[in-house]
Amino acid sequence: MAEAKDVVAKEASDMGVGGDMTTPQASVPPQVSEEFLKLQSDLININAKLVFAVATCECEKRDECEIFQHAREVAKILKKMQDVVTSTSKKVGKRGRR
Repeated sequence: MAEAKDVVAKEASDMGVGGDMTTPQASVPPQVSEEFLKLQSDLININAKLVFAVATCECEKRDECEIFQHAREVAKILKKMQDVVTSTSKKVGKRGRR
């Protein structure tokens, strides 16, 4: 998993967004932050479409298809991301009711 974090950090660095991607960066200009969030949202949306295509794929050679395998990995990561969001939302909701 650290490998994926390194890739994301490098890509963010290449886009001019620095630092650890797991913590907010106060030095990131609002325009960059907004653009990054928009790109992240676009990526999640297109990946969701890809997940639906993978889930409904009936090709007999899909288990041998490199593209299909990569798409399946994307689907697994999106599922983990959704689980984190759901889990975090539940924890934040419990703290707010105290």
